[in-house]
Amino acid sequence: MHPTVWRACLRLVAACALALPVVVALPGTATVPPASAAPLTCPDLDLRTAADLRPRQGVITQYLFESTPPVVDFTAYRPQTVTNDGRVIPFGPPGPYGQPIVGAWQNSAACDGSEYPRNSRTALADGRVFASGDIYEGAPAEYLGDVLDIRMPYPLVGMNVTSTGDGYHLLAADGGVFTFGDAPFHGSTGSLRLNRPVVGMSATTDLGYWLVAADGGVFTFGDARFHGSTGALRLQAPIIGMAPTPTGGGYWLVASDGGVFTFGDARFRGSLGGTVLGSPVRGLVPSGDGYVLFTDTGHHVF
Repeated sequence: MHPTVWRACLRLVAACALALPVVVALPGTATVPPASAAPLTCPDLDLRTAADLRPRQGVITQYLFESTPPVVDFTAYRPQTVTNDGRVIPFGPPGPYGQPIVGAWQNSAACDGSEYPRNSRTALADGRVFASGDIYEGAPAEYLGDVLDIRMPYPLVGMNVTSTGDGYHLLAADGGVFTFGDAPFHGSTGSLRLNRPVVGMSATTDLGYWLVAADGGVFTFGDARFHGSTGALRLQAPIIGMAPTPTGGGYWLVASDGGVFTFGDARFRGSLGGTVLGSPVRGLVPSGDGYVLFTDTGHHVF
């Protein structure tokens, strides 16, 4: 899809339903990925680098969508991420059905190496997964299943895509982990009594992952190593997410007030703790030697 179509979608929610080849799982029906999603390589010249091939996690920010003509205003959701060269870009469709987006990932960059039209997957709190993509824009983000038809006591709060882009985990607020495609199951906290709900998930490689709770408690599975947590600290604001370092030897925890906590080989570059913000911090994305913090009104590079 041409980048201008993406930009139009981000400005007009209704246009997304028409412009994007979205695959939706409906109750009681089987969903077949579009034919264009079959090949996983570029049909012609492939100009992607190794970094271009890696799936990239986004941060979901909120904004007030004002319809034209003005009929109703409502909260919409915009996935954003950081490119290889440090630029912040929006991607994918805004959140449909009034449901919060809880996870958003891009698959590999376009075959020509451009990053804006990466294919994407988004997960909603009610368990739905949406996938869109075109083979000329890199490896398609295939729909591989969701948990909409499962009666869950807790909503989804996160999503993790495997390094191949051929699978994903869905994460519930009780720490339940659901796997699809080539995503391996290494364990969960679904059967544990937690002090606070789980809010995020990050993977080491495809051999392990961390879960983090709102109090900063960190739970390790597979080959994920425990480097520390804020579970025993009195926080000014709840933890809302985590991100691993490029080496997998550490991680950052980020709180809704912009506080950043580092563990393992994660380096502290600064935070927004103590800063008056117009909206809560929504997430952290590693970039270069530092990271970017996202709010609904902008982003801050450290």
